[in-house]
Amino acid sequence: MKQLLAKIDANIKREERSRQAVQDFAEVKRDMGKITFYLEERRVCVNSQDIPLTSREYDILELLSRRASHIYSREDIYNNVYDEYAETLFGSISEYIYQIRTKFAPFKLNPVQTIRGVGYKWYEK
Repeated sequence: MKQLLAKIDANIKREERSRQAVQDFAEVKRDMGKITFYLEERRVCVNSQDIPLTSREYDILELLSRRASHIYSREDIYNNVYDEYAETLFGSISEYIYQIRTKFAPFKLNPVQTIRGVGYKWYEK
């Protein structure tokens, strides 16, 4: 009985590792309509054209695109993008959002929607 239980546990663990590997592979590229994220390369393209983003701009966009319907407060974005030793103010988030919008404007896209009084979420229009 112990051997049988050990084999079952081993098979379950192998299946979980396999499922995780498939999930990790699927997350190499994230298509969000006209915007495509190449996660391993940390680059974003619109119609196969690279968008020149700073590291922080990329981090903010990647965070928002993870859960497109989720609203992130500036504090949420700050906590996910900056490390614990950062001394940057929350106001810098608004500046990064402005820069992101400026870079996507030539494509008539706006990947960030402002939810007044709450925060930001993914939005492609």
